[in-house]
Amino acid sequence: MKENGEAIIDFIESIISTKIIFIQIVVDDTLSAYTVFETLNARGVELTTTDLMKNYLFSLLDNEIDINNLNPGWNKIVNTVSYRKFPVFLRYFINTRHQIVRAEKLFKEIKNKILSKENVFSLIDELEQYADIYIALDDPDNELWHNNNNIRQMINELLLFDVQQHKSLLLSVYFKMNQYFEDVLRIIRALTFRYNVIGKLNPNELEREYNRIAIKIYNGEISTPQVIQQELKEVYIEDETFKYSFSTRIFDTTKTKEKKLARYILLSIENKEFNKDYHIFDTNVTIEHIFPENYMNTEKKIDESIIYRLGNLTLLEASLNRECSNKSFIEKKELYKDSQYEITKEISQNTEWDESEIRSRQINLARIANSIWRLPY
Repeated sequence: MKENGEAIIDFIESIISTKIIFIQIVVDDTLSAYTVFETLNARGVELTTTDLMKNYLFSLLDNEIDINNLNPGWNKIVNTVSYRKFPVFLRYFINTRHQIVRAEKLFKEIKNKILSKENVFSLIDELEQYADIYIALDDPDNELWHNNNNIRQMINELLLFDVQQHKSLLLSVYFKMNQYFEDVLRIIRALTFRYNVIGKLNPNELEREYNRIAIKIYNGEISTPQVIQQELKEVYIEDETFKYSFSTRIFDTTKTKEKKLARYILLSIENKEFNKDYHIFDTNVTIEHIFPENYMNTEKKIDESIIYRLGNLTLLEASLNRECSNKSFIEKKELYKDSQYEITKEISQNTEWDESEIRSRQINLARIANSIWRLPY
């Protein structure tokens, strides 16, 4: 063992002494260090975009005083949005005013647009303002929204939808037409639900449209939510297409995100159809599979995909759900009568439950959904 260790040490020493060269570069000040780093990095190993960005921006400054003046702003920004997520934030910021920039082109874009010390200070000043709003777009409990429950709820919904493309548009709206922020958020909520959640369409096309409109808002060409809605008509899923897509939508409730979506949709429909006021993110209510997930143990056979159709899902209290287990439909519907949810009580009126009933119910749910997730103007 000792001989093996000595052999490894000898090998490492021979490699270090013959293969690795250490170069010490002494500079007179911090500014020179940033400049040298920028020059060497162009020929060296790849660093994170945030590292590259910082060193490029600081290399454009004139002296130590400039560096000391810029540092607090830079530190505040990266502490707010986080060092790792800074490039994502920067990309959405740029997309509020310039044609859409992809992540891989971000550093090049900055080098093409930020060419002087004045540009650097102007950029940092704006990023400071935008950083707080940017993080609030992912935080329904942020103090910015504490007086507006509608905004808080819609931000929560967009988080559930797991989308990001709208951020440049909302940043533009917040700073250029803030009085309409809630109205535009309502437009985005409806469009996103139709386009992303139900339609599952290409998000890149939607982001291009958001970017196009964000630029118009920034330039003062758009100043009302009605015009924004009109501009988004091309990517809005029309009623008949939406109802068809909704009526065939499957929610794989073995996945947490899909289960949350199904619960959110059913609670929203319960509130709309029966004039209720349940919290649409209530985690106490469970998802019941009317025709059970463990369908192989039942006498009646059914297409497996039908199990996860929204038409086969309903809301149920946890205690009743446990009682239902894999009981037959005749047994289950007696328990459904005791539920507080009208959407579930309705099912107890059926004499049987099969594919035809599931498809029919989902078509009806699609009709109600069409009246919930729609453009406001």
